[in-house]
Amino acid sequence: VKPGFLDPADADQLATPGVSIFLQLPGPTPGAQAIDDVLETAQAIAERINGELLDAQRQPLTVERIEEIRGEVQGL
Repeated sequence: VKPGFLDPADADQLATPGVSIFLQLPGPTPGAQAIDDVLETAQAIAERINGELLDAQRQPLTVERIEEIRGEVQGL
């Protein structure tokens, strides 16, 4: 699937196998807060579209993996 953007005007006709969310660190927000913000946003999107959060290996995003990611961010 080619990368693109989501046009709210086409939302009713949109069909996609997935949506990727990226976070570039370091950034203007401290890493731990940025991770929390991205996870909160991703969870809200997943709930709204009846989706599922997956990790980079396309496996369900677990609490354990979230903690690993937080540890990786602390090393930046």
